[in-house]
Amino acid sequence: MPQAVRKRISARKLTILLLLAARDAHGTERAPITGTTRMQKLVFLAMEGSKDFLREDETFEFDFNFSPDKFGPADLDMYQDLELLKATECIRIDNQTGISRAAPASILDEHETQGPPLLPEEQEEAEVSFEYLMGEHSEEIDLAEAEREFEREYAITDKGMDRLDQIAIQSGKSDKFKRLDRLCQETKRKYAGWPLNVLLRHVYTTYPETTVRSQIAGRF
Repeated sequence: MPQAVRKRISARKLTILLLLAARDAHGTERAPITGTTRMQKLVFLAMEGSKDFLREDETFEFDFNFSPDKFGPADLDMYQDLELLKATECIRIDNQTGISRAAPASILDEHETQGPPLLPEEQEEAEVSFEYLMGEHSEEIDLAEAEREFEREYAITDKGMDRLDQIAIQSGKSDKFKRLDRLCQETKRKYAGWPLNVLLRHVYTTYPETTVRSQIAGRF
């Protein structure tokens, strides 16, 4: 009888869960991550840090699929992961609401008369004005707070924490699982609290090869 093939652990889904389980810069356990754009960029940074030890592995499937997109590196398959993790009650996704605030003249105007609706990643980044991205606007802090009011908030659930424990056991509590956990903790602690314009500028300037199709890369 043929031996069953052991399914490898998705590094992308695991990274999402580990980021949400990690403490933030204030030491808050399981601190939510606000914004689809922020989530995409944090996963991207964690992926960049993990590829040297996870890319060729028998236990973990290095299934990240980031590629240059209109607004920098994006992994469109990640949206399905987030919805699947929500459907299996491993994470919670809340739509934040708040007082409407008039946005500054932004590159969103360029898209309002074009084609199909933007994906959440594109919508959020398109709403960030040139001045805001460059950090030159006097209302930068106010805009950052206003932006947060209307983004999706991602948080891990108790079931998600249990799933992480199961994955740790499934991986044999391997050194690579622990390394990815530490990397996600460091990534969240360092970058999750940055204003979006600062985070985007960091990604764009550190990984210029991912911005070849970007509509805003030349503005940094």
